[in-house]
Amino acid sequence: VLASFLLTLIYQKRYKGVHFWFLSNILWALGFFLISYQTIWHPYITIVSSNFLIILSLTLFNISISKLIQVKSNYFFDFLPVAFVLVFFIFLESYSLSSRIAVFSIGAAFIFFNTGFNLFKKDFKNKNIYFLGTSLFLFLMGIAFIVRFGSSFYNSDNYKYLIEAGNSSNIFFILMMAMKTGMNIAYILLISSMVFHDININMENIRKMNLAKDKFFSIISHDMKNLFSGLIWLSDNLLVKIREGKFDPNTDIVRMKMLNDSI
Repeated sequence: VLASFLLTLIYQKRYKGVHFWFLSNILWALGFFLISYQTIWHPYITIVSSNFLIILSLTLFNISISKLIQVKSNYFFDFLPVAFVLVFFIFLESYSLSSRIAVFSIGAAFIFFNTGFNLFKKDFKNKNIYFLGTSLFLFLMGIAFIVRFGSSFYNSDNYKYLIEAGNSSNIFFILMMAMKTGMNIAYILLISSMVFHDININMENIRKMNLAKDKFFSIISHDMKNLFSGLIWLSDNLLVKIREGKFDPNTDIVRMKMLNDSI
């Protein structure tokens, strides 16, 4: 959260979407705070709230990347998994643990695939290994949640055992923390890539401006050299005539007038 806050302060005016990333990290932290208190507070309230905050955090992360790479966001489409998870967790409390895990996994996988696809399809001049790597990372996370979706039904007894043993929160915390760390590293690499791209563009513009400046001064100096060569010759000629007493007022005054006008 602190890292995203600092980067948001630095880049909020240059890159759109970084404030969504900061808000995403805040909601993620709040979600984990509620998870840690599910054995102390009402478990259903903490489960609904934590899952809602985490899935909303993933959605805001998706929106932040879309704005960063200048892909137009469809907010109805983006927030559809959030509404889906929230409605299920609120109104279908009686459903089994495996069903709740399955619903959350489908919503998270949907978001990851959407974000990864936006990164992959975007035709960027500065698209590099960071963009493709982040896209691959998000696709893998989506696949991981699809696997979690399947295992929630085929291995529901294992999840039940984890809950009863009190280990599910710790395991979930470690896995989701590792995932969020990877997401933040990927996001920072994307911003770094954008910054270096902008620096390269600025350097190229400066190089072109210097070339234009050099060409301009070359043209000006060439034109002025020809002009001053004539003026120097004319002034030298008049000076020689004055020194040698050959100055002709009838013609040389006109030449002096020409010299003065030219200068």
